[in-house]
Amino acid sequence: YKVGKSFVGVCNLIEDELIWNKLKIGVLVSLIVGGGEIIKGL
Repeated sequence: YKVGKSFVGVCNLIEDELIWNKLKIGVLVSLIVGGGEIIKGL
């Protein structure tokens, strides 16, 4: 039971990590794209 519970916990952590990485990548991409647009506008 304990092993099953910790396994689920690890899976949740990995999932959170993936979601967080996607968010970070999304923010970086939008910053790069947004920065490019701002530079073009200047």
